[in-house]
Amino acid sequence: STIPSLHRFSTSRWMASASLNRARASSSWPSIRFRVAQAYFTQALAIHQEVGDRGAEGKALGNLATLNRMEGQLDEARARFSDALAIHREVENRCSEGIVLGELGLIEVMDGKAQDALTVLRQGEAILREINDPLQLGFLLCKRARAEHLANRPDAAVAALDEAEQIAEDINIGPDGGLAQKIAEAKALLDE
Repeated sequence: STIPSLHRFSTSRWMASASLNRARASSSWPSIRFRVAQAYFTQALAIHQEVGDRGAEGKALGNLATLNRMEGQLDEARARFSDALAIHREVENRCSEGIVLGELGLIEVMDGKAQDALTVLRQGEAILREINDPLQLGFLLCKRARAEHLANRPDAAVAALDEAEQIAEDINIGPDGGLAQKIAEAKALLDE
């Protein structure tokens, strides 16, 4: 029954993505849309496990971990991201490995653990530099700026944001792009 599973996956992936985007825009977070997105990502995870697609399983775990993080469920998010990281390493997906290390670093920032965050973020940064993924590096640098700020290292925080801004300019990210928004959020934090 692989064909029905794959059909369910493509439908649930689209619906989960749409639900998550609507939920992010909702003023009543957490909302029913959040729970719907969580249900669809859980269904997608089960399907990926059923068909043995380890890479997609890692990404589904990462999506669920992101929802946990957004809900402030840091221990659950940390556990799911750690599972996703193990899978990405197993399947040798360096880009996803770097991204997930960045997400784990952000969780440590949110948990007030600046040094732990910086350790993990530097690992992710090294990978993203190695594979030359400037967009994902830009996102990670915004997270690193937050960690540097938490560690009371304002010069390092500003340097990380300056590099992220240069990346955004180099790859033509407009002011409405996701990286531009993350840079603005990090700058606002530094200005507090």
